[in-house]
Amino acid sequence: MVSPFLLFICFILFAIPFPRNCHALGNLTAGQTLNLTETIASATNAFVLGFFIPRGSPSQGRYLGIWYYDVPQTVVWVANRESPIPANDSGAVLLLPNNGSLSILDGNGRKVWSVGDLPGSGSDAFAELQDSGNLVITQSNRANRVWESFRYPTDTFLPNMQFIVNTRTSESVLWRSWKSPVDPAPGPFSLGLDRYGQQLYLWNGSVPIWRSGPLRGRTFTGISNMSDFSIFGFNPMQVGDEYSISLAPNFTALTRFALEYTGEIKEYEWSSSNKSWNQAWLQFTTPCDFYDRCGDFSVCYQDRPEECECLTGFKRSSGGCVRQRPIGCVDKNSSGADAGWNSGNFEPLLRMKPPDHGTLNQSIVGQEGCQQWCLSNCSCTAYAYAQGMGCLVWNEKLVDLQQFMGVDDGISLYIRLDSQKKKSPAVIYGTTLASAAICAVGLYLLWRYWGRLKSFSRKPKVGDGLKEAQSSDITSLQLVTHGSIGPINARDEESHQLPLIDFNTLRAATNDFSDANKLGEGGFGLVYKGKLPEGREIAVKRLSRSSGQGLAEFMNEVKLIAKFQHRNLVKLLACCIEKQEKMLIYEYMPNKSLDAFLFDPAFSRQLDWEKRFRIVQGIAKGLLYLHQDSRLKVVHRDLKPSNILLDATLNPKISDFGIARIFGADQSQVNTTRVVGTYGYMSPEYALEGRFSIKSDVFSFGVLVLEIVSGQKMTRFYHEELLLNLLGYSWKLWKEGNALELLDPSLEGQCSEMEVLKCINVGLLCVQDEATDRPSMCAVIQMLNSEAANFCEPQMPAYYSRRRLLDNSSSSSDAYPIRSRTVNGLTVSEVNPR
Repeated sequence: MVSPFLLFICFILFAIPFPRNCHALGNLTAGQTLNLTETIASATNAFVLGFFIPRGSPSQGRYLGIWYYDVPQTVVWVANRESPIPANDSGAVLLLPNNGSLSILDGNGRKVWSVGDLPGSGSDAFAELQDSGNLVITQSNRANRVWESFRYPTDTFLPNMQFIVNTRTSESVLWRSWKSPVDPAPGPFSLGLDRYGQQLYLWNGSVPIWRSGPLRGRTFTGISNMSDFSIFGFNPMQVGDEYSISLAPNFTALTRFALEYTGEIKEYEWSSSNKSWNQAWLQFTTPCDFYDRCGDFSVCYQDRPEECECLTGFKRSSGGCVRQRPIGCVDKNSSGADAGWNSGNFEPLLRMKPPDHGTLNQSIVGQEGCQQWCLSNCSCTAYAYAQGMGCLVWNEKLVDLQQFMGVDDGISLYIRLDSQKKKSPAVIYGTTLASAAICAVGLYLLWRYWGRLKSFSRKPKVGDGLKEAQSSDITSLQLVTHGSIGPINARDEESHQLPLIDFNTLRAATNDFSDANKLGEGGFGLVYKGKLPEGREIAVKRLSRSSGQGLAEFMNEVKLIAKFQHRNLVKLLACCIEKQEKMLIYEYMPNKSLDAFLFDPAFSRQLDWEKRFRIVQGIAKGLLYLHQDSRLKVVHRDLKPSNILLDATLNPKISDFGIARIFGADQSQVNTTRVVGTYGYMSPEYALEGRFSIKSDVFSFGVLVLEIVSGQKMTRFYHEELLLNLLGYSWKLWKEGNALELLDPSLEGQCSEMEVLKCINVGLLCVQDEATDRPSMCAVIQMLNSEAANFCEPQMPAYYSRRRLLDNSSSSSDAYPIRSRTVNGLTVSEVNPR
């Protein structure tokens, strides 16, 4: 009989697991190996070195890599990127020879990867993984560092890493993207310092697609919103011919910068509470961030109607802008026809990203000295001086110009103006006399028509607060007195008159534009909730005075929406034009916008299928009115969830007509040199070629429908395994006969499958690649009201995958000025709920 003690010992032996081979070593010494199941951990278990298989990899090949210890597999460095170990090779090892030349050997002893020949031949080689994520090989009792992984990065930049360039040989340490999410092989995108060490560049192959601007102090001048980095910042250092920039490790959370396989640079912060990586920064936030978007001597403004505008004294030309007249840099003491030309005038541009190809001189002190250095060179076209950066001058062309929105962003750039002839006294006297004559004629005309002007400018009574804008002439607004907004009556509708509210009334209605009344922030300013003296609630869209932009959008919206009368279009009640203030007053929408409901888990359940289907139908009816039934044929150009407002009964109303365009009765398509709108909702022919039509709105409507059905946001949804965005994933499910899997899980069991399939079918028909294949809004409404569930079979949608969108967007094009496009769901005209 077996004793109880022996049974207890057997239980302990079998209950406690034996140590497995996948234990973590502390380091590697000379002659030691690391097999496929072993790992090396840093001193505090911050990082781990070992062999791994990328998630979703079809080949199941193994790579030697470094990843975070207690974070779901996030690989920050890969050794054998181009030489994976086959899945059937179980004998491969990492070997540290006596000479320290770290190598990966396959099961047959053949070298798969190596760090190369290292100096010295001592037998005391030592490999250690540091808590910074740096794998270091040392010799001579660790006193001599002979190799480190930080000098051979892959796609991830960590605190304590360095951007390095040899200023003599121009050789730069480059970060290279993965080829795909499951393939660590080097992709087409690379990131590193330029040959002068002034700024970072992102290349697609050999073509630059983004740059950081020069370093000023501890932040880059070409990146907006870098104030958060100023606390720790980037540290430059020069050691011999080697110039480097490192990022101080003063982060409260795990932080990494990744060069994604899509070409995006993203900053991630680890959330210990959510156990996930949160995106903290992205280098592409507007189309203006793309390299040289507008061409030579042309500034990219993210908040202007014309995104690309020539500098003062320049005119539009192929590839950008050219100077209208020469600078005329001639010795003032010389004689001849050109003597006396003055080239010392400069125009300041604020909040500018410094142009590319500048020449830096840190020995020059002060702005005046910098200006004189520019004036001493006839080819100098601009200069800039900033503390912590020095003096920058530009010769010949100015490339990649961009103005930022933030008051703390960018630098002041001084553009050299055209030469101006010195005028003789006779010319001055003649000009003065001519000006006096013109003034006299103007005064006479003013007196002649004074009576007529008085009839249009009757002084309002105290307390009126309201005037009225006459917009029967679409090119102007004339002001007359009016007592209140009130309901729009037959006379107003017939004459297209619009009440004009004075600024003080709106200030009182919004409690002096207090933050408590702020509903959201749009691309051209803020939106506030207000309450007029008679008790009517309003939404006030106040254009930002600091930007100095948005007047064209303001006038465009007044002219368009004042003429619209439809239950699915937001109603413009009045406007305010007073001094520098420009404001639009809308009916107040208590339920804000569609995206506030649709993409918020806390509110999305309030949108049952019946409400969602009614919203789809309402948006379709509003678009049909714009395209066909109104007195003006209008293309909205920025249809998205945040521009669909919801009233008290969740009735949808299309809003924000700032970039809408009127079509002539015989027009079917228009070409533009400026693409504005929200990427992800823009049709391919518009985003990539600048062609738009009513079918562009149809495409945006299709994206909206698929978002409403799925509850997923187009610009956030991405299927990592299938490499598909929302459009591609929807089409794949449709082709497989599994379209109902797209339905928002919160709607399961409470909706008509026929209506769901009908909406998915309509949505896919609307997002087809070719505009001619998409249905009209009239046909869409007929399909939505039809009893049938299936209609035409849709073709493959545009932007089938995120990768395809990037390839299209980054392809070279000579069609100015659409030189490059964003692949993110980012916008030039984002307007928040109101």
